[in-house]
Amino acid sequence: MTSMIRADVLIIGETIQALTVVAPFSVFMLLEEVATGIADRQPPH
Repeated sequence: MTSMIRADVLIIGETIQALTVVAPFSVFMLLEEVATGIADRQPPH
């Protein structure tokens, strides 16, 4: 039982590590998309 729980904790830990690496990049991509969308909506000056 305990070995299974430890394996789950390790998997969760690795998943969190992967998310912390990927999250900032995906947030940056999302912000870039939003920025271009706002720029497209604004009338040209």
